Amino acid sequence: TRKAVATESGRQAGVKLEAGSYEYLRGVLSLAKTEGKWSHFVSGQQQESDPYISGADLGYKVRQGNYRMSYQADRYNTVLGVGYLDKDFGAQGFFGTSPAARDIPSSENSIQRHAYVTHDHTVVNDQSVDLAISYRQHTDRFFYPGFAPFEHETNALQARIRYRLGESLVAGYEFNQEDIESSSIVGNEHERDYSSVFLYGSHDLGKAQLAASLSWLEYNDSDSYTLPVLGLTLPLGTHQLYLNGGKSIRVPTMNDLYLNQPRNKGNPLVKPEKTTSAEIGARLNLVGVQTRIGAFVRETEDAIDFTRTQEDADNNIAYFTARNVEKIDTQGIETELDATGVLAEYGFQKATLGFTWMDHDIPNQYLDARYTKLQLVRQATLGLAYGLMDGLVLSSQYKYEERDNQEGFILWDLGLKKRYDTWHWQVGIDNALDESYIDNGSVELGSLESPGRTFRFEIAAGF
Repeated sequence: TRKAVATESGRQAGVKLEAGSYEYLRGVLSLAKTEGKWSHFVSGQQQESDPYISGADLGYKVRQGNYRMSYQADRYNTVLGVGYLDKDFGAQGFFGTSPAARDIPSSENSIQRHAYVTHDHTVVNDQSVDLAISYRQHTDRFFYPGFAPFEHETNALQARIRYRLGESLVAGYEFNQEDIESSSIVGNEHERDYSSVFLYGSHDLGKAQLAASLSWLEYNDSDSYTLPVLGLTLPLGTHQLYLNGGKSIRVPTMNDLYLNQPRNKGNPLVKPEKTTSAEIGARLNLVGVQTRIGAFVRETEDAIDFTRTQEDADNNIAYFTARNVEKIDTQGIETELDATGVLAEYGFQKATLGFTWMDHDIPNQYLDARYTKLQLVRQATLGLAYGLMDGLVLSSQYKYEERDNQEGFILWDLGLKKRYDTWHWQVGIDNALDESYIDNGSVELGSLESPGRTFRFEIAAGF
């Protein structure tokens, strides 16, 4: 997000090297230059690792590059960016339909190219107009030994214009167009577009601040939705109370509509997923401890999931079909405590504690479902960073997580980092307790092993 290089020479360079368990290697190089009103940023990286499950084809290599140019004038700013991402990875067990198929090595290659341009122009005083156009292309090839590769390509274009009147009023229009060509969908080719008009405003009521937005979305040339959102903030000395609520939708993806694989089938009759939510909470300063506590409710209709019915099971149909789950009602509580400021005099650079509890009522009418039956129910996090001596920091990140129909697990990550004027080194241990856990219940391998304890060393410098 930087607009310029803030060094005396107007130039900046950085290099980072990492190595770790399972032959993990990562290298990053970045260069930046500012001269007059022009700024340029370019970066490239490569990351690779061997599989963490012995005998499984799960190793990967990722190559990535990005370039961004910025022109900063008195009354306008223009940014142009392009990027490239190439991923080769083992995909054993991702799409197999039987234990025998899951034991067959398979691999996948995906390439993403994107480009964007933004232009922000101040018209008069605090009035401005900004334009943004972005394009993304994604190609994917999946390989089974002895079979022709499954090939897939998507293209997405988005254009947006906004008018801003200070910080109190924003109005805009957005247009999206996307297409897909794939050997794994019904009909091989599909395209669609959808657009929205939106208005956002805020108003100071003296002792309270009111913010609201209203958007109108037209989807699939026929369906339209009106989506209001309202928020209210009430300051109480050094504390704040807040209340917000609104509606949102998620339109089906192309895969939800048209996927045609042995294990998963799309459904062109799938409807958009509609959600109504509300939250009430407080931001408190309790003897220097910044605290946020909130309670929320969320009601989702026509939730999209890949499911199997009782009739499917009776007819020995093993694949899952995209369908709308009638309703999901969720209630939850979130708390966040930040004691960094209070403990700073004792050497702590970070001290945060978070807890989330959720209760889900899912009257799922289907026998099996891939995602709606794996909802998060409890999570606790504790983040600490302590300065041992000048420039040397010990960090700790502890997390407990529990989902529906899965056992809870604990992850404890440790790190030690030493900073110098222009460079640093860092040692990390992930999953220090060597916990066995299932992080994603939808990928099936003959052995549901987790990576276990892993080590990582990093050295980085900036010039």
